[in-house]
Amino acid sequence: MRGWAIAGGLNFGLHGLFPGHCRLRTTVPSYRRRMKSSNRIAAVLALSLAAHAVLAQQICPVSEPVEDEWTFVPAELFDDIVITSDHAEMYRDGRAMLKGDVEVSQGESRLRADLASFDPVSEHFELSGHVRLERPGIQLLGDSAVYNSRTGNARLTGAHFLIPDRGIRGSADTLRSGVGETIKLRDVRYTTCPPDKEDWVLIADRIELDREVGRGSARQATVRFKSVPFLYLPYFTFPLDDRRKSGFLIPDIGNSDRSGFELRTPFYWNIAPNYDLTFSPRLLSKRGIQYNNEFRYLLGSPRTAGEIQLEYLPDDDERDGDNRHFASILHQTRFRNGWWANIDASDASDANYFEDLGSSAASTSQTHLERALEFERNSEHWSLLARFQNFQTIDNTISRDDEPYERLPQLIAQGRWPEKWFGTTLGIDSEFVHFDRDTGVTGQRLDIYPRAELPLRRGGMYLRPAVGYRYTFYDLSDAETGDDDNPDRSAPIYSVDGGMRLEREIGEKRVVLNTLEPRAQYVYIPRRDQDDIPVFDTLEPDFNLVQLFQINRYAGPDRLGDTNRIALGLTTRVFDTDTGRQYLSATIGQQYFFENESVALPGETPNSSGSSDTIAELGFGLFNAWNIDLDLRWDHDTDEFEKAAVRFQYRPKSDRVANLSYRLIENQLEQIDLSTAWPLTKRWRAIGRYNYSIRDDSELERFVGLEYQTCCWALRGVYRRLITDREGDRDTSIMLQLELKGLANVGSSVEALLQEGILGYQ
Repeated sequence: MRGWAIAGGLNFGLHGLFPGHCRLRTTVPSYRRRMKSSNRIAAVLALSLAAHAVLAQQICPVSEPVEDEWTFVPAELFDDIVITSDHAEMYRDGRAMLKGDVEVSQGESRLRADLASFDPVSEHFELSGHVRLERPGIQLLGDSAVYNSRTGNARLTGAHFLIPDRGIRGSADTLRSGVGETIKLRDVRYTTCPPDKEDWVLIADRIELDREVGRGSARQATVRFKSVPFLYLPYFTFPLDDRRKSGFLIPDIGNSDRSGFELRTPFYWNIAPNYDLTFSPRLLSKRGIQYNNEFRYLLGSPRTAGEIQLEYLPDDDERDGDNRHFASILHQTRFRNGWWANIDASDASDANYFEDLGSSAASTSQTHLERALEFERNSEHWSLLARFQNFQTIDNTISRDDEPYERLPQLIAQGRWPEKWFGTTLGIDSEFVHFDRDTGVTGQRLDIYPRAELPLRRGGMYLRPAVGYRYTFYDLSDAETGDDDNPDRSAPIYSVDGGMRLEREIGEKRVVLNTLEPRAQYVYIPRRDQDDIPVFDTLEPDFNLVQLFQINRYAGPDRLGDTNRIALGLTTRVFDTDTGRQYLSATIGQQYFFENESVALPGETPNSSGSSDTIAELGFGLFNAWNIDLDLRWDHDTDEFEKAAVRFQYRPKSDRVANLSYRLIENQLEQIDLSTAWPLTKRWRAIGRYNYSIRDDSELERFVGLEYQTCCWALRGVYRRLITDREGDRDTSIMLQLELKGLANVGSSVEALLQEGILGYQ
C-alpha cells in the first residue's frame, strides 16, 4: 500500500512490528532534515515508526511509546532522499526492510527494486529483484544492487545498461556507477544492436564509459561479428559522442595494384583541449612503412589555430629505396591590434608523390604546391595585405619559363570611403610586387587605381556612374635587349552600371514570387600599347556571368583591356515566399562592342567581333526531387557551344540519389559523369560512379559496389579503377568497410570516397 507522506513527498508504506502484528495505515506531515545522511534516513524511519505506534493505540492495544527516544525532526531536514514502498519493517537501531515496489530517489538518481534493506552504519541500501537505476541519459538494470546514500555510488550484479540517446546497450557481471558520469563494468558485452538481433558485440574483461568526456575504453576486448571473432585488441578506446578522445582507432585495410596490401593503424592523442595529434603508421606491402602525422592546435592569446601534416616513407621499394615525404602547414593568428597572420605552405619530395601515394584523381592532377606567408588587416576604410609567396612545381611537363613567379613581397592596400561629397564613394586599389624567378625577366611592379563612384537608388532601381585612373610602373631586370627597363602605362576608366528588380506574385495562394532583374553596364577604356610590358601573373579568366560585368577583362595588372562596350544581362527567379525555396533561376547575358579590341596576351588574338559569346545559367528545382542545372556559353562565330555544363539530379528520398552530368570546354575537355546510390531492397543499396572522357575516348574513373545497412552496422564493398598519373597509368583497388555503429569503422575509408564521388550521398 502507499501512504505515509514525509519530507515533501517522502512516502512510506509500513508493515510495523507491534504486538499482535497489526497492519496500520497513517500519514505523517512533511518534515525536512539537516544532518548526516545515515542519521537522516534513520530519523525518517524512526519518525515513521513512532507515528505508526501512536495511531495504533486507537485500533489495538499496544504499550506506551517511548517519548524520550523518538522526536520530531524539523521539515527542512528531509529534502534530498525520497523513499516509497508497499511495506516496511523498521527497527529501533535504524535498520529497515522495505518490500514491494521499492523506490529510492536522491537528486537525479532513481533506484527501484522488489526488496530493499537499509543499514544506518554503512549508509547502504541493499536491493534485489528487478533492480533498476535511472540517471540522466542512462538506464541500469540488475539482479541485485548496493547503493550508498552518502556518496551516490551504486554497484549492480547481473547488470544490463542502456544509453538511449546513442542506442548503446549491453550487460556485465558487475557494474559500478557513481553520481558522476563514469560507469565501470566487468565481464562485459557491449553493442548498439537491438536485443533480438545482436549482429555485433564487443566482449571485454573491463569497460569504462565516461560520458563526461564522451569516451569509452575497453581492455582485453574481442569484437564478434555474426558470432565470429575477427578482431582482438588488448586495449582501445571508442567514442560515446562526437567529442575528441585519445586511443587507438580502428585500422584501415585496403589493397591496390600500385602499393599492394595496405594496413593503417591510427593512434589519436588528445594532448589537451586545444592540442591533438594523430599518428598513423601505414604499411604498404610493395613499398614499406609510411609514417603519417597530423598535429592540430588552438591558442587563446593571441587567437591562433593551425594544422601541421607530415608524411614520411623511408626506403620506398618501388623507387629504388628513395626517401619520400610530404609536409604542409595551415596556420592563422589574430592579433589584438586587428592584424591577422596566415601561413599556407606545402612541400613534396618528388613530382610523383601524389601519383604513387595519393588516393584520388584530384590529388594526382596537382601541378604546383603553394608556400605563402600573409599579414592582413581590415579596418573601417582600409584593407592591407603583405604576402610572401612562392610555388613548388610538381609537374615535370611544365617548362621553367612557364613556372610561376615568386612574389617576395606583395603589398596591397585598398581603401574605400562611402558617402562623401554629394553621396560619392571614393576608393583606391594599390599594389607593389617584387617578382623573382631563376629564368626570364624579373623586377618590380607598382599599380595604383584611384576611382570615384556615385551610387543612385530609388525603389528597386539603381544607377552607379564611376570614373577612375589606373597607373602601372615597372622596374625590370634581365629584360630582352632593346626593351625598356622601366615601362609604364596609364589610362582613364569610365563606367555606368544600372539595373532594377521587378516582382510579381503568381499562383492561386499568392505565395510564389517571380522576379525580373535586368542589368546594363557600359565601360570605356582607351587603347594603350602594352607590348613591351612583361606578363608576371596576369591571365584572362574564363568568360562567365561574373566576367560579364567585370571592368577589366584581365585578372592582374599586366594587361588593361581596351574596350568600348555595353554588357546586358537579365535574371528571373521564382521562389516560395514562405519557405524561401527557389523553384527557378535563369540568367542570360552578352557583351556588345562599339569598337574592336586590340590588347591581348602574348600568343593570343584580340577579339574583333561585334559581340561576345552568349552565356546562360539555368537552375530548376522541381517536385522536391528533381534538380537541373545548366551553364552554357554559345560562340556566335562558330555557331557552337564553347562551354557547356549540364547536371541532372534525382533525389526523391534522402537514401537514394542519381546524378548525370556533362561537361564541355571546346578544344580542352568533354566528359560525362554518372553516379548513383540507390536501394535495391530495404537493406541493400547499389553504389557506383562512371567518369568518361569523350574527347580522349578514355575512362577516367570507375567504381561500383554494394552497401548493406542495418540499424547498428553497415558493410560497403567497392571495386575502383582510376587514372593515377598524367601519362594515363591506371590503378585498381578493392575496398571493404565494415561500420559498427557506435564503435568504429573497419576497413578502407569507403564512405569518404562515396561522399566525394556521388553528389548528395548520405
